[in-house]
Amino acid sequence: MNEKLDLGMGFGFANSIFNQIEHNDYNYIAIDTYDDGDGVQTASDYVRTATYDVLLSNEILANNYTFNFPVAVVFNFTKNLKARLGANYALNINDYTFTETTDSITPVNVTTVHGNGSTTHQVLNSSYMVDDGFVDNEFSIYSSTGYNYSLSYKANENLTIDFMGFAPNITNWSNWKLQAVINF
Repeated sequence: MNEKLDLGMGFGFANSIFNQIEHNDYNYIAIDTYDDGDGVQTASDYVRTATYDVLLSNEILANNYTFNFPVAVVFNFTKNLKARLGANYALNINDYTFTETTDSITPVNVTTVHGNGSTTHQVLNSSYMVDDGFVDNEFSIYSSTGYNYSLSYKANENLTIDFMGFAPNITNWSNWKLQAVINF
């Protein structure tokens, strides 16, 4: 802008996409036992076992878009001493979708072993257990603004020293950063 003040602005964009598909095979077993309590194993006493298999597919699709709008002002105090103040506004847009579908399901096989030793076997239609699956979609937008500052001293034509992160708590040295830039 002039010899004592410089202004800089920028724009940044980042995009990340995550996609995962997994197939899960579930084996279900249910065991039901009945004893009428008379002490004698009869046809009314039984152990019933039901089994079936389900193949499910899960898909996760996540998109993240980040827009950055940095702005900085440089104060040129002297030829060798500068102060920089900057801010970066970041806008994050996230779109997450989880989809679950039933690929296949076997009929329910029911085997009943009675107390008298007889066995019955049934095959039940399991198509009523198939659902349309579900889709969970989450969409979020959030923003943040980060501030930065530095003090720069140009020791000579080839060396510049930058002090960064010294405020707001100047006694907390863990925030301080020192950078040396060597020009060839």
